[in-house]
Amino acid sequence: MLRLGRVFIPICAIFSSTCPQVTLAQTLTLSARCSPAFSGACGDANGLVTRVDTFLSSGVQDVFTEEERIAPLRIVTPTGDINYFVKIVDADTNSSVLTAYIRAGETLDMDLPIGRFRLRYAMGRDWYGSELLFGSDTSYAEADTTLDFHYTDEGVRGYTIELIRQEGGNLETKYLSGADF
Repeated sequence: MLRLGRVFIPICAIFSSTCPQVTLAQTLTLSARCSPAFSGACGDANGLVTRVDTFLSSGVQDVFTEEERIAPLRIVTPTGDINYFVKIVDADTNSSVLTAYIRAGETLDMDLPIGRFRLRYAMGRDWYGSELLFGSDTSYAEADTTLDFHYTDEGVRGYTIELIRQEGGNLETKYLSGADF
């Protein structure tokens, strides 16, 4: 079985700005057995598509919460030509919490509020903006695991997620339709 990524769970001291990475015994499994689900068209009334920016920098795009963001999340993407648009949603309400764009081969560090979240992501080559994402070549996926960011005796629980297909990976995904994204 081919799996995507590894999930590392760092424990960060509440009153410290440093976050050592610690791998705990918890195993998370993310599946890579799917085909792209999006086949919609994009463009203006004449069918013309305009690329917004193929050199958009990696970073957080939008934040949809006013809660304090203190729980660390690091996402690592594979090298190549596929870029990622990540959406973090509340596991209970399905409301968007944060979105981020991550270029191929880059790592993005961000902070989330304490809570339970689902990781969804769109993948593609050319960026057409937050409405069309990667155009008709967009593929959508969601991690099967709920990410639980909470306080522990040692600090705040966070995650490092490698969106890289690899044998022995411990995070399974399922592909989504554009409507479910």
